Amino acid sequence: MVHIIAFSSFFAFCLLISLRYGGAPERVAMLAQATAAALTIAAIFFLPHLASFRKLAAALFVIDVGLCVTLTIIALRANRLWTIVLAGLQLSTVIAHLSKALFPALPAASYGIFAQFWAWPMLVTTLIGTLQHRSRCRQSGREPNWRPLWPHSVQSGSTA
Repeated sequence: MVHIIAFSSFFAFCLLISLRYGGAPERVAMLAQATAAALTIAAIFFLPHLASFRKLAAALFVIDVGLCVTLTIIALRANRLWTIVLAGLQLSTVIAHLSKALFPALPAASYGIFAQFWAWPMLVTTLIGTLQHRSRCRQSGREPNWRPLWPHSVQSGSTA
């Protein structure tokens, strides 16, 4: 029970810091994680048979794949390197689910720990990314949040 309180407290802290000091990528990434956390809690309460680690937790797998896709899109568009690390950490969670799907004999405790473990490093990564963004903004003013959709040569009409 203590670990749930500790994680929830740290999650709330990271959420507040990201919303207060983060740029758009920091806020969107943290809100995506918050949405996934809320959906996970709902799945555990309302779909317990699809959220058990005794077999593939299908509901949690779907939520984690959705978060992985979202974080990958953010990483591709954001003008931040830490978002790539965040998407990679979430991919590790998806791999945990795939491991259980491929090897059903994987013990439930191992599967559960491996699937949940990556949440802590993800929060730390988001917090560090937010604090680094804040530091860069203090030093040099504003920082661009997103990369352009097209390379500069396409934007300017150049064929070079």
